Amino acid sequence: MSIPAEVERQVEPLSAGRATSTKRRKQRAEHEVAAEQGILMALKREARARVLRVRSRHLIEELRISTGLEQPKRHRRDAQIAAEVVKRKEAAKQLGANKSEVVDKSISAAKTDGDTPLKDTGGVSTDEWL
Repeated sequence: MSIPAEVERQVEPLSAGRATSTKRRKQRAEHEVAAEQGILMALKREARARVLRVRSRHLIEELRISTGLEQPKRHRRDAQIAAEVVKRKEAAKQLGANKSEVVDKSISAAKTDGDTPLKDTGGVSTDEWL
């Protein structure tokens, strides 16, 4: 009994189908099937990328909420509001000070009807002059 020729010609891959050339052949076959179905592999990749981007955005948002990454932004805004309030109060104080200076000048002008002594010229003191 001899071994049939068909059996002798069969080649069994040593890598059990895990060789790079076998993977390449499988990819080609998948690409051909996709082309036959009218689906482009690039579209599949883009869809996968979109899904991954959306998932990563959701994860980042969850992390921001849980770890409180929004806190610095809130603190910065609160500080800006506080600085604006301080500036407004300082401006109001200065306006109030200017108004009080005007009022003081008018009061001092009303008092100068002879109640206040004149300024010394420096040569003779008022005690010596009297």
